[in-house]
Amino acid sequence: LAHGVTAFLPTLVTSSAHTYQQTIPRLAPRAGSAAEGAAMLGVHCEGPFISMDKKGAHNPSHVRGSVERQLGEVTDTYGSLANVRMITLAPELPGALEAI
Repeated sequence: LAHGVTAFLPTLVTSSAHTYQQTIPRLAPRAGSAAEGAAMLGVHCEGPFISMDKKGAHNPSHVRGSVERQLGEVTDTYGSLANVRMITLAPELPGALEAI
């Protein structure tokens, strides 16, 4: 492709663990082509581990103020990370640096 989008990460905003676990497996990476369009590289999970002070339009009932169990909490929330390529996680949250 000479112009336009050649690859993208669909973004899932702050949601319930059930929503993540049902949606992420359906968004497997796929190659792009002129006929099919841009490549999907995987999923970007934007939340729920974000700052309540900077949540913007994210649903506050699903925002988590900590990542106390570090990576275990991340995988419990998202389920399999096989299709996840990017996670937005506020580094100032308790447990966030250990999860990263």
